[in-house]
Parts: sequence; C-alpha cells; structure tokens
Amino acid sequence: GGNAIIYRYMDDILTCAPKREQVQQLQDWIISTLQAKGFEFRPEKIQRMPPWRYLGLEITKRTIRPQRLVIKDNPETLADFQQ
Repeated sequence: GGNAIIYRYMDDILTCAPKREQVQQLQDWIISTLQAKGFEFRPEKIQRMPPWRYLGLEITKRTIRPQRLVIKDNPETLADFQQ
C-alpha cells in the first residue's frame, strides 16, 4: 500500500514510494512509456542509491540539503554554466 510520488522539472524526474519494489515498478513504467513516445534517456543518469541529487538538492534517506557549491573557473559551453 501507499502512494507513489512523481516530481518532474524539465528533463529531471524524481520518483518515490513507500517500498523499493514500488519505486522500481514506477521507474520501469516511466521509462517504457517515454521510450514508446520517442523520448531518449541515459540509463547511467538514473540514481538508484542515496544520496540522490535533484535540482540542486542532495537527498539522503533522512535529510534534504543543498548540494555543495562548486564554481567552475573556466566554463566553455552553456551546459558548463548551467551545472
């Protein structure tokens, strides 16, 4: 029992559920649904173990806190600026 939660922002998706099996089923469903619609994803970007990083937050099993600030002193692309 229990409800699952899906948060989405741009191309980031955060899923949570009371049981690990529910999270896995939810992730499998999301991936297959997105692939069926022609979306691509990178399996290496899936974070299955804590700490999870999402929208500048570091999420552990018990706490949520901002990620450590890292300043890149030589950005070369727009993607470098956005990280």
